[in-house]
Amino acid sequence: MKEMNILNSLRQNNLSFKLVPIHIRELIYFQEVPCDIYGYVNEFFVVVMQKGLLINKDSLQQVINLGADQLFVLDDDYKLLVKKNQKILLEISRSLSIGDVIANGKKQVYYLSLNLEYLYQNPTDDETLLLQYQCIKSLGRLLLAKLSLIPVLFQYLLDQTYHYSVSQPLLSSLILLGYLKSTQQFSEKDIISLFLTSYFKDIGLSIIPKTCLDKKDLNEEEKKLISQHQQFSIEILSGRIPLGVNYFNIINNHHVHSLLGGDVVTKANDQNEVLIGAETLFVEMVDILAAMISKRPYRDGLTLYSGLQRIKDILGKEHQQEFKLLVWFLQKFFKLDDKSS
Repeated sequence: MKEMNILNSLRQNNLSFKLVPIHIRELIYFQEVPCDIYGYVNEFFVVVMQKGLLINKDSLQQVINLGADQLFVLDDDYKLLVKKNQKILLEISRSLSIGDVIANGKKQVYYLSLNLEYLYQNPTDDETLLLQYQCIKSLGRLLLAKLSLIPVLFQYLLDQTYHYSVSQPLLSSLILLGYLKSTQQFSEKDIISLFLTSYFKDIGLSIIPKTCLDKKDLNEEEKKLISQHQQFSIEILSGRIPLGVNYFNIINNHHVHSLLGGDVVTKANDQNEVLIGAETLFVEMVDILAAMISKRPYRDGLTLYSGLQRIKDILGKEHQQEFKLLVWFLQKFFKLDDKSS
């Protein structure tokens, strides 16, 4: 019996070095379990879902009932799992306008968010980055043709449980695309380029530990680190996705008036005032709004109206016309009342 206990301990210890944590959402759209799924139950790693098992509400509920606090797969199986999810994302993106467009859009948002998590794990992975670029571009083209999808997909994403570093880029970019279209000042090609710029502008956050991103009260060293995420984004993206110099300048300057979407105000002083173009202003404005109305680990999200009040405090006096255009867009597509105008 003692020898069996020792053997089991050795097996468990060996497993702990081979297992990779996953989230249950990585399995949701599979018809059957792609590989053995382990859970940590009563201080032991055990198989809670066998390869080939049909995935439905009952099988998922059984995992929950077992009390598995977290799910795991073997390292080699994890690579397989990622590839399968990426294949689904690519297939969805190629057929977005076929069939139920709302259902397709939601599913693509789901998988774009999932693949962005994979990209955050390894931002130097060219295949994952290119896939994300191609698929988010496909979504942008669909949205230009069907602007009514924007509030639907926005609310859908807002209701998900992704970390804000994953949800924020698309939340802000959804608003930006509709906002730019409503101004009637930009070609569709320019709108797509700005949509992509907005989406990838914060990829540099992947370099910053989540423990730092999740803190409410940052020390000076942490503030400095986070304030470098724009430069990190440029370093990660340069030469890897087809964005011009002007768009990289927008990424570099999209926090001129604020840090992390307005959570920490860092206005430039008079001697170091940065002159920014209208495109950068638009990107920054919707970024602040999306940050204000979405949850953070240390605070709840605000209403659209309260978020707009924050933008008005930061940018409204200097950029009244741009602010009014944003309010008009939100009134039309998000059914916002007129208290902010």
